[in-house]
This record gives sequence, C-alpha cells and structure tokens, in this order.
Amino acid sequence: IATYQDELNQINNEYRYIDLIKYYTASNTGIQTIFAAMYMNDITIQANKILGGLFNGELTLMPFIINESEFKIPVAVRNGFDMDDVKSLSGGQTALVSMIISFALVHKSSSKLNILTADELDGPLDPALRRQFIHTLYTVLEMVGSNQAILISHNSEMSMSECDIVLLKNDNADGANIDGNIIWSYYNQVD
Repeated sequence: IATYQDELNQINNEYRYIDLIKYYTASNTGIQTIFAAMYMNDITIQANKILGGLFNGELTLMPFIINESEFKIPVAVRNGFDMDDVKSLSGGQTALVSMIISFALVHKSSSKLNILTADELDGPLDPALRRQFIHTLYTVLEMVGSNQAILISHNSEMSMSECDIVLLKNDNADGANIDGNIIWSYYNQVD
C-alpha cells in the first residue's frame, strides 16, 4: 500500500505541475495577462500625469482591471462618483482620456516617435475643453519627445499663432481672422 501511495503522490505532483504550466500558457489566464497588467500600469502612471493638468485633478485613472474575463479602466472622480470604466465618462472626457492613453501607449512602445498625427480629436469636446486642448497636445508632445504634430481640427477656440496651417475649402467664415502661418490655402489657388 505504501508503494501505491508513493506512486499516487508522484502522479498527483506531476499532474499539478502540468496543470500549472497549462494555466500560465493559456491565452486567457497566462503570463501574457500578467504582462499586460504590468505594462498597462506604466501607461496609467503616464496618462495620470497628463490628466492631472488637464482636468485639474478631477479625473484619475485607477489600475486597469485585466483578467481572463474583463478589461476595464476604472476612473476616480474627485467630488463625484467613481466610474467602473472610462466608457462611463462624458463623450468629451472619454475622447481626451482615450487620446492620452493612446499616446502613452505609443510612447511606451517606441522611443523614436517624432511626429504625432490626430484627426479631429477635439471634435467631441465642449468649448472649455477645446480651449485646453492645445495645452494638452503640447504636454503630450513633450511626454513623447516630439516637437511636431499634424492635427486636423475644426477648433475655433484655440490660438493657432504657432501653427502652420493648410486651409481647406470651408464657408470661409474664418476669413482673415486665422492667426497662424497659412502655408497653403484653397482660396489662393488659381482655377
């Protein structure tokens, strides 16, 4: 009986070892989930640096929830109700937080990024956040070590005095009030 008991213990130990290997290599419970959680923690730290200045500390990303059944980005809201996921924020807040997380991911994945591109990221923002958007963009540029951005925007609230502008056809309501350096204009082209 002792021999059979020893053999059973040995088989059980081998089974637990194989089961542990299966657990850590499975796509939904494995080491990649642990790595993603560690990687995303760095993203949270970088994103919160920018969010602190943008929303005056009102919004703070909490540690991402990454496991075999869910992926959530909880948000702490000062003087309000914490959100279980970033998608519960307003449209403008979600757009800015998403942009900031995206740029933090880009920065984490490559140190050779030198030109950011964005297409109407400021579109869903309310007027107050649109006025702050250019400051946020400068913060992001500094964070990723870039000094150039290509931005498509219809934002009339921000100063474009430091921007090179390609002015496409519009209702020309902006007219001569554009304060940036117009390097090309639809209205200056010969038909």
